[in-house]
Amino acid sequence: MRDTNRITSKDDVQTHSEGYARSSTPALDIKVYRWPVDADDVAKRFDCSHETAQEALNFQFESAQGQFFEDAQERAREIWGASIKVYTEGRSGGWLIVDGINTDLDTWDAIALAQWRSFARWVDAEIDGLLSEEAIYEDIESNQWHEEGSERFNMCNCADGSVVTVAELKQVASQAQTERLKGITPQEPR
Repeated sequence: MRDTNRITSKDDVQTHSEGYARSSTPALDIKVYRWPVDADDVAKRFDCSHETAQEALNFQFESAQGQFFEDAQERAREIWGASIKVYTEGRSGGWLIVDGINTDLDTWDAIALAQWRSFARWVDAEIDGLLSEEAIYEDIESNQWHEEGSERFNMCNCADGSVVTVAELKQVASQAQTERLKGITPQEPR
């Protein structure tokens, strides 16, 4: 469970070790056990099928996860410098590791602890923001993932400057195929 308000000393910094070959390194537990919105909620809100709603939630999760790691990388570099890398470890990727910082907690001074606490609090706030119902519904709506046939990267720029969704393109293609097949009668095999 994330509780970054408790980081007041080096003893409060969580660590994680992947396997036996490496010593523990400072890490943040970023596991999310329950998404605040489910497919039934999305289906009801956007009047779409349960399958489309589940896909919309999957796309939203992948998008939020990607955005989180881009932002976490940027924030870590603001604190510790350009050579820092952020990644996850653990069976479910639930431990956030900041590679390139001093991992020997015994040598951390007040400045190093304050940097870690600042980053941990930022991570908490970012995750809380991404997990808000408002943010989830906004992502789904703005990307139109609630439309049948949507895809994760759902927007296409047209030559005339307009933007259409993949779902709209699929619908137009299906209608064109139907029109093309009208009037064609099946023939008996020879």
